[in-house]
Amino acid sequence: MKTSEQLHAGVRFLVAGLGSLLLLIWTLIGRGLPPLIIPPGRSISPGPVLFTAFLAATILVILSPMIIRGSGGDRWLSVLLGAFPFAVLSVVVLWVLEAIR
Repeated sequence: MKTSEQLHAGVRFLVAGLGSLLLLIWTLIGRGLPPLIIPPGRSISPGPVLFTAFLAATILVILSPMIIRGSGGDRWLSVLLGAFPFAVLSVVVLWVLEAIR
């Protein structure tokens, strides 16, 4: 029988995996990531980009307890599941910092 900690880890991995799948589908549709080049005089709606950042950050927050307190296997799985949301969040943050500048 599973202990309470193993059950919580499984639920966290399930939610993070489904969230990563949703994030992947959202970015493949093309609305999630900001455009690389913005033509002069054209404005970009920040809503889809902010939703992408929120979703990626939520996945990382769900996985963070497993990275900090999990066993060795849980840590590796957390890192693997968190690589894509971390990359997406990094792109969005760099885009926002570039837009502010």
